[in-house]
Amino acid sequence: MDDKVVSIGDASQELLEHVSRNMNAGRAVIGTPTGFREIDRRGGLQKQDLVIIAGETSMGKSALATTIAANSVLQGSSVAYYSLEMSRMQLTARVIAGQSGVSSSEMLFQQVSLDKFAHIAQSVDAVRNARLFFDDSPTSSLDNIIRSIRSMKIRHNIDGAVVDFLQRLSFNTRNTTQEQAIGRAAQRLKDLAKELDIWIIALSQL
Repeated sequence: MDDKVVSIGDASQELLEHVSRNMNAGRAVIGTPTGFREIDRRGGLQKQDLVIIAGETSMGKSALATTIAANSVLQGSSVAYYSLEMSRMQLTARVIAGQSGVSSSEMLFQQVSLDKFAHIAQSVDAVRNARLFFDDSPTSSLDNIIRSIRSMKIRHNIDGAVVDFLQRLSFNTRNTTQEQAIGRAAQRLKDLAKELDIWIIALSQL
């Protein structure tokens, strides 16, 4: 019999064991923490989930996603980040900005004071061993990103992945509208999350 097929008896026993662990944990049991109290109070990021962050241009979708990723890895999680707009330097600057209080644009494009440099250096030390991985390959192919996520799971045992953003992905849209293509991409990411037992955050522009 296929080892993915389980009976209600087995599934209910797994549920009972999960509830028992929650009772004995001494605190609320969550998935991957995000650093946002209301999200974490409701369980954080759960494996096998696809979370869509949607908004109009320049509403802070990427800033939210990088903050969640940074908070997660600083709590010991392992995350892969795929940006179709920003380089690893820009992404890292955003992460360090959240820790140091120095804006990413100031780090990248201005001469900072010695005091601010000290804050930046301290923040770099704090994240040096964090398990946040960027695949900086120049590709927007959904197939390539899926292959990379699978590789990241094998190599780094990631807990989750962030894809920024769906509209920039390239896929075969023959005989389909963009909305249908994006829907199919989201479904493939959802299937991947279940297959690899990870969570995936995908950003979408309204």
